Amino acid sequence: KKYAEAAAGYEDAGPRAADAGDPMLAMENWRMAAACHELSGNADKWWECGAKALDAGEKLDAELRRNSTLAFAGQCLLRLASKRSHASRKDELIKRMNALVGPGWEERRS
Repeated sequence: KKYAEAAAGYEDAGPRAADAGDPMLAMENWRMAAACHELSGNADKWWECGAKALDAGEKLDAELRRNSTLAFAGQCLLRLASKRSHASRKDELIKRMNALVGPGWEERRS
């Protein structure tokens, strides 16, 4: 339950994966950092890391992007955008995720 510490590790690995030319691994690290911040209740870092996951996922080939865990990063951000503090970002997020992953991403399960 050391979510903040776990998030820090994922945040450290995200840029290194991007620098190594691995956008999938970068996306995964940022997605996991966002999930850890969600569990720790740090809304600002939750949004920041989730947005970085989407940025990294945008670099993936379209087919890979649709079949990756990018939808889960979007779902994580959608949970935050459903809260009053980040509600103004909800429409923008939905539009971006529809473009990145396609319709139905909100219901995708592993």
